[in-house]
Amino acid sequence: MKKKNNKSKLFTLTFSCAMVALSVIFTRFLGFSPEGTPFRFEIGFLPIAITSYVAGPLYAALSYLTADVIGSLFSGYAPNLWITLCQALSGVIMGFFFYKKKHSAKRTVLCFSLIAIFIEILLKSPIFVILYDWTPGFTLATRTLNAVINLPIRIITYHFILKALMKPLGIQYEKQ
Repeated sequence: MKKKNNKSKLFTLTFSCAMVALSVIFTRFLGFSPEGTPFRFEIGFLPIAITSYVAGPLYAALSYLTADVIGSLFSGYAPNLWITLCQALSGVIMGFFFYKKKHSAKRTVLCFSLIAIFIEILLKSPIFVILYDWTPGFTLATRTLNAVINLPIRIITYHFILKALMKPLGIQYEKQ
């Protein structure tokens, strides 16, 4: 296993920090989250997904965790530990699917489908039930609708943004 030199570590850290900033901007300024609902439509995941490809699961998890904390404080409320941990877990999953792997549509669909089902629906629904005292049926239905709407957005944006970044980042595409 090759040891990273200081220049490489500095690049990875700087790149991750820039992606955290972009994630906060994409989520808080370009996202749509009606108040009092469990809906959130945004592309704040995209810089973290790119981080997962470039730097791996640990950096992606820490980046998503940091972006969630900064974003919630910026929006005027305290971060929710459980939701923040769900975001970090999403970063880990993306890292395992994308880091040091050839880009493929199949891998992209599988990764974001797993995140939608297991994190966005199954893990986050109980959090909303407990925190906001919403009924389980309402929460499950709205979280599922949220995931169904966000899933194709995530797949398409990640797939095409990564394809656009292939040459600058030295990414290979795996044809099916």
